[in-house]
Amino acid sequence: MTNAISNKHTEKRTTENGLSFEELQEAFALCLKSEALIRLKGRSNEAGSQIPFMHLGAGNYKQVSINGRRHKFHRIIWALANGRWPVGMEVDHINRDPRNNHPDNLREVSYSQNQRNCSPNRDTGFYGVYRTRSGGYQAGVSTDGKRFMSKTIPDKEVAAFVADVLTVVVYGPDPITIQRLNTDRFPLFFASAVSANDLHGAVDAAISACQCE
Repeated sequence: MTNAISNKHTEKRTTENGLSFEELQEAFALCLKSEALIRLKGRSNEAGSQIPFMHLGAGNYKQVSINGRRHKFHRIIWALANGRWPVGMEVDHINRDPRNNHPDNLREVSYSQNQRNCSPNRDTGFYGVYRTRSGGYQAGVSTDGKRFMSKTIPDKEVAAFVADVLTVVVYGPDPITIQRLNTDRFPLFFASAVSANDLHGAVDAAISACQCE
């Protein structure tokens, strides 16, 4: 079938929501052109047809119904493109558009990585920067299931740089971290010299670096 992915290798024969990857692979193919699932077998009037999808109420993620059970469309597409289910992992839309389910826009990530690929704060326009009631700003980052918030910073641009430093200190300079940096100061080398055990010290060091510019 033109523009269809068919994988003959399977790294793990696991199941997701009652559907094994082997069953998925034998029954469906992915049409890259239309980003649709094509039935490979079924009743004579079904083989070769597309599976309709429905939108979730929250997040606008597509779902499909297979054997009476709902499955997230983007996880199925990722599985067919990669030859396995993303066991214990999440599938992230790189451009944050849940309507774009092309395999090139999907990546396997951990829960914490997926939480980082979010939109900027609506009030400040920056990732990890929040407006305080007093009119200042705080930089925040999640670590070990807890939220760390900096002291109040008067300048929003400085708070954005502080948020970048905290993010790199906590998560490291992986592609998802680099993608969401607020400034072009690119604080990777600076952050590497700061201990993740002293986030308050990282805040003070980042503010001092801005004041020295």
